[in-house]
Amino acid sequence: MKSPLWAIPFLASCSSMTADYKSNDTEKGSGIYSITSLYGGGLRSRETTIEFMDIDARNMCNSEYTIIDEKTLPVMNRLGEVRVSRLTWKIKCNSEAEAAPP
Repeated sequence: MKSPLWAIPFLASCSSMTADYKSNDTEKGSGIYSITSLYGGGLRSRETTIEFMDIDARNMCNSEYTIIDEKTLPVMNRLGEVRVSRLTWKIKCNSEAEAAPP
C-alpha cells in the first residue's frame, strides 16, 4: 500500500483548498474563530495564503475582523526538512457597530 505523503506538496500549493475553520468552543457566541492553512516554500506562497485567509475570514464574519493571534509552525519530514508550514490565525469578528467608521 502506497503512502499518501506524495499529496502533501500538492495540497500545500493549494492553500485556499486546505483552509480549516473552527469556532473557539471556550468562548461560545463571542465571534472568535481559528483559521488554519498550509503553504509551501514557493515564491509568494505565504502572501497568497494570507490573501485567501483574509477573504475566508471576511466571508465567515460578514464584516471586518481582528487578528488576535497568528502562529506559523513548520511541518517537517523524517529527515528534518521543512516541507510546508502551517499558518494559524485566531480572529474575532467585529460587530457592525465596530466596523462602521466613526
